[in-house]
Amino acid sequence: MPRGRRAGYVDPDMQNIASYLQQYAAIWDSRDKAYHNITIKCTQFEKLANDCGMEVSEVKKKYKTLRTEFRKVNNKLSICSSNDTANVISINTRYLRTCRSLS
Repeated sequence: MPRGRRAGYVDPDMQNIASYLQQYAAIWDSRDKAYHNITIKCTQFEKLANDCGMEVSEVKKKYKTLRTEFRKVNNKLSICSSNDTANVISINTRYLRTCRSLS
């Protein structure tokens, strides 16, 4: 998240990418047969960029940010005990619901 943005700000481009990602399993699902096929992955990134109306390089950059944010929040949630859950809820989970639907 760029500096100066308030907590809870949701980047519309990130939200848009997250909503389309489920259709392109080769990008994010390591269990998918095409996950290790670079050609298919590149094609899916191109289709995702087209769906979002963005450049492929920009989509890849935003996807990487989205993935990193998801991993941070998901790891914090899985580490916490049930007593700590109330404290973790306050973590900025702007994309977690959408990303969890992908797994």
